[in-house]
Amino acid sequence: MAMSLTDPANREQFKAHETGYMHGMGLTETEIDMVKRRDWPATIEAGGSIYLMIKIAGVLGQNLLQVGAQMRGQTVEQFMATRPGLRGH
Repeated sequence: MAMSLTDPANREQFKAHETGYMHGMGLTETEIDMVKRRDWPATIEAGGSIYLMIKIAGVLGQNLLQVGAQMRGQTVEQFMATRPGLRGH
């Protein structure tokens, strides 16, 4: 499902009706729930790939830093303060 989001038309369909799109791609109810809750740690714990998860998050308007912060239970500012070379940016 995540790889399908490389196609702009698919991204638009996903944004218009997330649940229907995910059902159409064969995701389980549990997988759909994780994406709907934006529970990125759960997707990784369930065996998802960080690279594919980032594709989904990107379509939803979340960047890698936002995902990383959420996965650590931090704000983006707190997360950035722990990144060598990125402090203050």
